[in-house]
Amino acid sequence: MSKARSATVVLDNVTQTSLLPDVWRKGQASRRLVYLANIRSIFTIRWANFFGSRGWDVHVITWRALGSAVAVGPNVHVWRIMSPPHYAFLWTALPEVLWRLRTLRPDIVHGHYLHTFGMIAGLCTYVYRDCPVAVSGWGPHGLLHCGQPLRWLIRVAVSRADAVTVSTTHLRDILKSGYDVPSGNLHCFPWGIDVTVFYARSGEALQQFCDVLGIPSGASVIFSPRTAAPHYRIDRIVRAVRRVYDNGYAVYLVVATGAGVDLNYLSILRKLIRELCVQDAVLIIEREMTPEEMASLYSRAASTVCIPWDDQFGASVLEAMACGSVPIVSRVPAYQQYLRDGDNALFVNGDHTDDLAEAIARAVNDTELQQRCATTNPTIIRGHEDFNYNALQMERLYMELIGARHRQT
Repeated sequence: MSKARSATVVLDNVTQTSLLPDVWRKGQASRRLVYLANIRSIFTIRWANFFGSRGWDVHVITWRALGSAVAVGPNVHVWRIMSPPHYAFLWTALPEVLWRLRTLRPDIVHGHYLHTFGMIAGLCTYVYRDCPVAVSGWGPHGLLHCGQPLRWLIRVAVSRADAVTVSTTHLRDILKSGYDVPSGNLHCFPWGIDVTVFYARSGEALQQFCDVLGIPSGASVIFSPRTAAPHYRIDRIVRAVRRVYDNGYAVYLVVATGAGVDLNYLSILRKLIRELCVQDAVLIIEREMTPEEMASLYSRAASTVCIPWDDQFGASVLEAMACGSVPIVSRVPAYQQYLRDGDNALFVNGDHTDDLAEAIARAVNDTELQQRCATTNPTIIRGHEDFNYNALQMERLYMELIGARHRQT
């Protein structure tokens, strides 16, 4: 079912061409889209490749080099600047970006993450105003806790942008109340996930994959998909697994460390695992997993644990929901957009080992909870978080902004 909807959105010719000007359909021209973003982010790659596949001429201005684990499409071009787009280096990064924009002459600019490239995109409008500019906020923690003058700079950036986009209603409310972004200029586009990849898997292929990883057959698997870094409190999950064993339940924890792993924190995790004597109950996967492999791990897991200090609605939680795994999450406001404690998820105090251990034990033993999550959560994802469908709405916004600018000139 998930495959059918995505195919309808992407392959239907009427849907694909309805947003494009006549000259595009005749092959006479293509719109140039410039992203100011971190090219190592899977979100940046996903957006860039999507619009490149739609006929846009996509350029990404970034600081870090493209990682080896990701690839960009033939219509996507990457340009590096020498200065990091944050802190004191912001003021040296700004002229580099302006020079590149004047060279590329885009039809629209989209800056991601308001602390860095999003802020630069907004500030660039004081000098470069030849095309509309959109900015996007990522994650609430930086916007809620940043001080002056950063808060003032972000406020200036969003006031200068032609459109401000967010991926969750929680972040939308923060920008409205804390940064005075008017409702008419604020657009909520869930970034979503690829529902043709993330769906519940079963059968022999899944078992073979788990055998290769060494996951014991019949084990009650708990999956931690977030980057191995202190923000995601994976050490608390390890302690909770020990507590679950002490309470008479056997579980098997799989930790996928992800990109951007904190090597010092990973060393601390390994030491903790030895100290708690749970080496036989924990598997750490250090290599970067493909989306298909991640979907298999979500499908195999009775529960997926995501307990960051703060978060937007992380893609990992969405992916777990799509695959029917029971989400165990910290009490982050963004998660309440789709999840209800005891209904289709379990909310915990991420610092409270007993609380987390109790939730893990319930997740692997409560068959009614498992069934609700397996039926309700994939339906939510297909209805609201289909990336291909949501990206078309972003394309519509781009075209509206470009059209409005043309009418002004």
